[in-house]
Amino acid sequence: MKVLVTGGKGFIGSWVVRGLLDKGILPVVYDLPEKSFLLPGLSGSVEMFDGDVTDRETLTTALRSSGASMVVHTAALTNVEKTQSQPRETIQTNVQGTLNVLEAVRESGIHRVVYTSSRGVFGHIEDRHGHPQYELLDETYRCRPQTIYGATKFFSECLGANYARMYGIHFCSLRFSMIYGPGKRPTHGSGAYHSILIEESLAGRPVVLPKGADQKDDVIYVRDVAQAIVRAVLAPGLPSPVYLIGTGTPSTPVDFALAIKDLVPQSRIHIGPGLDYLDRGYQNYCIFNISQARKDLGYSPEFGLHEGIRDYLLQTTGPEQKKTEDPKKR
Repeated sequence: MKVLVTGGKGFIGSWVVRGLLDKGILPVVYDLPEKSFLLPGLSGSVEMFDGDVTDRETLTTALRSSGASMVVHTAALTNVEKTQSQPRETIQTNVQGTLNVLEAVRESGIHRVVYTSSRGVFGHIEDRHGHPQYELLDETYRCRPQTIYGATKFFSECLGANYARMYGIHFCSLRFSMIYGPGKRPTHGSGAYHSILIEESLAGRPVVLPKGADQKDDVIYVRDVAQAIVRAVLAPGLPSPVYLIGTGTPSTPVDFALAIKDLVPQSRIHIGPGLDYLDRGYQNYCIFNISQARKDLGYSPEFGLHEGIRDYLLQTTGPEQKKTEDPKKR
């Protein structure tokens, strides 16, 4: 089996490539030629096509030439602050790019597209699912995005649903909770909050943040994101068009900081009280009900806070670094 991964050199895409290889599946990377591979050790192990998802002709040619039978579509502009200030470019990449993927898939006879979406499609989380109750939120929750990024993700989901109905393409959207992992910081702006905490601590620099200590959230490590995507590729069927992918477990930035402190004892993190640690101006924080993904995909998160941070440190510094060890396991 071959799977074409758009944005395969990027934050999520590169981990999907690794996950596919681990399962004996041949990934084909479609991404910008000037973009660096976040997992450089894999660059000689995969077939690559240079191109932009906004270039439909090049994308279609790459898909046909590759012989791929599925597509994982991760390519997108993701920095919320930049997407708010650059709506034309964002819509061109995130919406027109998805349309180009769907057209290329339709013309090439591909039968499945796994699309990486976001909790940003929900917008403000209210009622019992938001603060302070945080009742588990499931796939039936209404979508009312409040950012251009969230709107492009939701519209792309709608495009995929229409292509599924009109042309029989199996289009599956995975909506992720708050993701952290190595490689996120350069492209995600304030969304790389957890990377900042880890990397600044590792560099020996203090981190002082004005608010957010009390904000509960569902925080997922990037390897679990890739796991879910690979499971969606391998699943014999996809009964639901949408799946929520998170941990199903609440944590606060203080919980995250304490986990860092366990692994990086020299860390100095101070987070002020209050909510909205991303300073979005609205409550997009929630805890996912992941039972549908467990049932249909066999998905189960493998990384708690300590496990995810430990792996992050190993990926960043290498296993030889003593400071990446868990003191409790010495």
